[in-house]
Amino acid sequence: MSTFPGWSTTGGERLFKTDGGNAPYLEEVLRFLRGSRRETERAKAFSVEPDRLALLEPRPLELSHHSSGRTLTVGGFRMVDEDRLRQLARPGLVRLHDSGYLGWAHTHLVSLHHAERLMGELVEG
Repeated sequence: MSTFPGWSTTGGERLFKTDGGNAPYLEEVLRFLRGSRRETERAKAFSVEPDRLALLEPRPLELSHHSSGRTLTVGGFRMVDEDRLRQLARPGLVRLHDSGYLGWAHTHLVSLHHAERLMGELVEG
């Protein structure tokens, strides 16, 4: 019987206990994966309410590094329109707040403002 060369009997982390149950490391990985899936589902759900309120617009992410003159453009994004969010009537704001997504919308906008700094770090290494 051949064994996979990536498996080791002398190093690494155990996935299973000797009784066949999950080892602590495997439980940690499973917790991470479940949390990641849960947050992915929440992120998908996040787009529903802002989309219903016409706050999302398709727009490329454009990052410019001023000292080098380099620009990176990445398509396929839908971004919260800050002006539309600012002009949103109270019922829409309440719905966003009650769903927990008003904070997410503001976090999204803050992250866009920090993208230029990130571009500088990527270009300068």
